[in-house]
Amino acid sequence: MPNPGTSLHLIWVTPNDLRTTMDAATFLDTTEEMRKLGWKVSLLSGAPHEVTNVRGIEITPISSPDIYFLGQHIFHQRALRFIKSQQSSADVVLFQRVSGLWMLSMHPWRQLRRRSGPLIVLDTRSVYMPDKSARRDLKGIVREVYLKTINHLANRWADGQTVITERLAKSLQIPEEKILGIWPSGVTPERFSTASADRHWPAPDQDIQLI
Repeated sequence: MPNPGTSLHLIWVTPNDLRTTMDAATFLDTTEEMRKLGWKVSLLSGAPHEVTNVRGIEITPISSPDIYFLGQHIFHQRALRFIKSQQSSADVVLFQRVSGLWMLSMHPWRQLRRRSGPLIVLDTRSVYMPDKSARRDLKGIVREVYLKTINHLANRWADGQTVITERLAKSLQIPEEKILGIWPSGVTPERFSTASADRHWPAPDQDIQLI
């Protein structure tokens, strides 16, 4: 833990490019609010190395090839290198399941070297829901096995977990002592103020337009 008078340091890992990913607000808006509360947040994103700011929020870009597994592996190896360089100051490493294979490897590494390090925390926002009516393909099977494996390992190796709902925590059988928080999704009301004011409900006999 940090010394008195120092801020907590969170390293938040996402292989997504925060300029284009649909859930960018989860990372960017939350990072902004945490920094206002005094946290030091290192937001690692799979963005080109020249991109250091997204929507006014400072990020740490980690570029990698646009080849799925190879790109993921290179990104996470570079992320682990960054984490190790910050080991003396980092308090928490937060990540999602796509990063679990690499981030959870810090646990046996700490055990072997008998070293302490930042808390390893998995954040889960959804569950994999394959189309039961469709024929299962190899990609879907591998994805399902991977996610279940990460959940199993996280229940044993992660120092803690956060989830979007209590029901999800129960579904994933997360040990109660490892649940650090229930973190529901939210929105910034000001961002949607114009849409709220301009909303016009259709009349009973009016067609609904899908845009």
